[in-house]
Amino acid sequence: MNENNTKIKYGNVALWIILLVVLFGSAIGAFSIGRVSANNERTIQNNKGKTHYIYMCFGTLPILYQSINLLSHNNPSYVYFGRVDTFNLSKLPSNVTLLDDKSHVEIGEQGVLDMADKVVKNINDKDNTARYKFFVDDIRVLMPFHAFLTNGIDSSRFQIIMVSDGTASYNTTPNTLMGQYIGENGIDEWNKDKIQLDEILDNFKNGDGKIVEPDEIMGDLNTAYVASQIQGVEYWMQYPEFAFLHKDISQEIRSEIMRSNIVKKQPYNMLSSLSSQSKELFFEATLNNPNHAGGAVKSQLDELLNQDKPVLLISGTHIGEGKNPDKFDDAVQVVIDNFADDYTIMLKPHPAQDINSPQFDITKERGIAILPPQLPMEVIMWSYPSINVGGYNSSLYMAAQPSQVKFFFGKSFPNGGLITELLSILYDNNFFGDAVMLEDS
Repeated sequence: MNENNTKIKYGNVALWIILLVVLFGSAIGAFSIGRVSANNERTIQNNKGKTHYIYMCFGTLPILYQSINLLSHNNPSYVYFGRVDTFNLSKLPSNVTLLDDKSHVEIGEQGVLDMADKVVKNINDKDNTARYKFFVDDIRVLMPFHAFLTNGIDSSRFQIIMVSDGTASYNTTPNTLMGQYIGENGIDEWNKDKIQLDEILDNFKNGDGKIVEPDEIMGDLNTAYVASQIQGVEYWMQYPEFAFLHKDISQEIRSEIMRSNIVKKQPYNMLSSLSSQSKELFFEATLNNPNHAGGAVKSQLDELLNQDKPVLLISGTHIGEGKNPDKFDDAVQVVIDNFADDYTIMLKPHPAQDINSPQFDITKERGIAILPPQLPMEVIMWSYPSINVGGYNSSLYMAAQPSQVKFFFGKSFPNGGLITELLSILYDNNFFGDAVMLEDS
């Protein structure tokens, strides 16, 4: 087969996106690209009781999604962020109840599941007409179902909003949300998952049948897409177009997705719609966080990022990961060779990494500044739009303006290459403009 026939050219990608927005913006089916405004979700059917907002998530991007929505209203709200250093919890508004300030790892799967069940029960005990909007990561959508159904909450009283993350949300490889639906048996797997989901929800509601373990509820890869076809469930994605741009996703699966409640939501657009006061609070809570290693606050960032030359941040999921710091140093050297004349180069490790890791010793010796790992990279890009970025595979590039992205590390580097297939599609079709793929010399 001619290789050119297997690639989607940039013009075709742009045309697809335009057609999808125009076509689906008019609310054909339930696929709602452009149909729901930034902070105005579907009205819950039962309109008697007060609406309570519950936010429980674990990854950086889902926390940013949820915290932006949290700051868009004054309804009673309840929050648990499993990655506790992403958002300064002391900055939560007065209408918000903090459920716990311990990390997901400290509490464990059962502990978080019990927390979700308890908050719903407590609200319902005080008001059995209360309504709910429960925000959760896409792979944990069974958690709110468990909380509502085991507490006898009728489906007319709740709405579940799943938010997408990164690699698992936008890939077709094994152990991803779309992975099991690739190939000639994809639609059979989809139908099987629908049946299995019905059985699980019946079990939650009636308390009989197969026991579902907490780790299955808290990390389920077979539920998000099929659950988004249920009335009262929405799936927020940055790029729902992924299913229509990936050549290996069948028309049968695309037809199912057309019947899903998938909503195109860009966090930056949501942030832009906040009031000035709420926007200021968002940046205060995400950039002025005393829990960040290194103690960086926004005033320090203002000074650090104010350079004579534009700043280029090396970032991504796999910075310095593994047992070969020399190879990471080689990667940094390639960036220096290609960009040091025109940019001030800095490093922003992944939130899960230790700024004091030996892998960063040579980087420090070179005088390259290292930003606190816990700072959300997406927020840095939104707060400092003149910042440029490049590095290893990461969902952060989906939140960047295309002109901010300057390079990626290629497959010749350990952990290099664009693992997230959406990024690969966008890069291959010049979505990131002049961004280059750096290889080890």
